[in-house]
Amino acid sequence: MLQDILEWDIGTWARCLSFWAPVVSGLAPSSARVLAVGERNGGLSLWFALQGFHVTCSDIGGPTNKARELHTKYRVTELVTYADVNIFAMPFSENTFEVVASKSVIGGLKLIRKDPSTRTLENQRLAVGEIQRVLKPGGHFLGAENLRGSWLHQVARAFAKSGRLGWRHLRREEIDFLFAKFSAVEQQSYGFLGSRSKIVGLNYLTSLADSWLCPLLPPQSLYVSFIRARK
Repeated sequence: MLQDILEWDIGTWARCLSFWAPVVSGLAPSSARVLAVGERNGGLSLWFALQGFHVTCSDIGGPTNKARELHTKYRVTELVTYADVNIFAMPFSENTFEVVASKSVIGGLKLIRKDPSTRTLENQRLAVGEIQRVLKPGGHFLGAENLRGSWLHQVARAFAKSGRLGWRHLRREEIDFLFAKFSAVEQQSYGFLGSRSKIVGLNYLTSLADSWLCPLLPPQSLYVSFIRARK
């Protein structure tokens, strides 16, 4: 199930769910409305729907057919609504949702989809402003975002990109900047080695090593930030 919800690097990203749990456990699934943005294959929508929440599963151009198949597989389709949503101009009224959630979305946002140069911190703050607008007072954004990480992570990405303009891996202080207009923001960083190998045993070992390493390393050396931000 975690594979269906998170898709990759499960040992690292799964920890966002426990970080979000105190917020989610305080909500009434029968009445709280959830918006999942940048959903593509519908994993976070599945997580919320399995807990009884009504979820709007959204992405620009709409989620994929894989999302619908996933929700059918787990028999939660009656709790999920699908929507084509541009996060820079969301088609929802102010104060609509108790929760807006995303995983690995904000750092990739471009104001103009075909122009990588518009993937800037200021433009991404515009999207966060839209998230704040559609949240109800006291509502929460629950997120997980890619951080710059250590110099080893940065060198590895630079080699892989070969000079191409790509994802904006955020700094922790940039996340604080993005959510500065929220009443409270909490972050928890995790992930150094990761668990992205196709070899299951190796993933177990690196995930175990991370459970020892991450509490000892400075947060800026880790490559994922889990976020709770209250409007």
